[in-house]
Amino acid sequence: MDTFFRSPLQVPQIILGMALYQSYVMYQVISGASLRGTFLGLLAAHVILVTPYVIVTCVASIEGRGQDLELAAASLGASPFRVFVQISLPVIRQALIASAVLAILISFDNVPLSLFLAGGGVTPLPVQLFALSEQNLTPSLYAAATLTVAFSIVITILLEKFVGLRKALQR
Repeated sequence: MDTFFRSPLQVPQIILGMALYQSYVMYQVISGASLRGTFLGLLAAHVILVTPYVIVTCVASIEGRGQDLELAAASLGASPFRVFVQISLPVIRQALIASAVLAILISFDNVPLSLFLAGGGVTPLPVQLFALSEQNLTPSLYAAATLTVAFSIVITILLEKFVGLRKALQR
């Protein structure tokens, strides 16, 4: 299972984009419904792209801690659901937040996958910025780049304030 979920990390993103495009064409031929150029198709592709990063981050956090707390809670009569919600989830909270931020950044920065799967109605921001940079360098391109950097800085500051980024990196 580990190899299956990490396999998209080994494939270049342009190959992944081509493979998903071909899969969407085959799906359209078989079912008659099209995923190409739709928000749902783009969302599914980005979920496939970021899933390995989320799994690697969360599995590393889960493997790095012991099962003593869960076993103690279970031996005291807690149900498996309660053990997960009150013990396991708070312990891996930082890994979940880190993997969510990583997934957003990777998905936001992905141009090859979005180029293959975006249609006329759905144009992601990285594709639009890429198209603008090919034509000429305009002030709107510089403004979008500045806003992107500012957004990243704000997210980092918020993570530091609410999660404790330094504490998470020291573990």
